[in-house]
Amino acid sequence: MDYYLLNKFLCATHFTMKDIKNLNSIEFHKDLVAKIEFESAFHHIQVNKKVRSFLSVSFNQKYFLYKLMCFRVKQVPLA
Repeated sequence: MDYYLLNKFLCATHFTMKDIKNLNSIEFHKDLVAKIEFESAFHHIQVNKKVRSFLSVSFNQKYFLYKLMCFRVKQVPLA
């Protein structure tokens, strides 16, 4: 699934973090999502119920909805 159209409306703020210990020293805005690039770690990040409809797909008259983070959204780690 490619979320190219959705990504046009998302703002990604990038920062560098040497290790997990430095996470507390980084200032985040209210709604900013942090990403930690562990392979496939994003499958453990729950998606807020309010935005799940933006991460859904229809196939064979069935509606599929991501409950966990999916591929190809700007804020998701590249694995």
